[in-house]
Amino acid sequence: MIQFDSFQEFIAMGGYAANVWSVYAMFAVFLAANLFLPLRKKKRLLKEIKRRQIVNAETGKHSASEEHAMPVLKPLVDTGKAAGEST
Repeated sequence: MIQFDSFQEFIAMGGYAANVWSVYAMFAVFLAANLFLPLRKKKRLLKEIKRRQIVNAETGKHSASEEHAMPVLKPLVDTGKAAGEST
């Protein structure tokens, strides 16, 4: 284990301070970006969905994706039966 005699030696990191502290700084930026950017995107998407719902409610129209949506398909297996029952 490496031990430092003073705080100044700790900051100097045995002569590798520029490398060590720049890596810590890049990690901090990377970590902050991976925490902050998805939250910001989620907030923006929720705001856009809410805006579209308001516009659709006011105009009485559906979005293009709803007009061309595929019909709901029936499941291939009857999910209402208990496991192991036969017909």
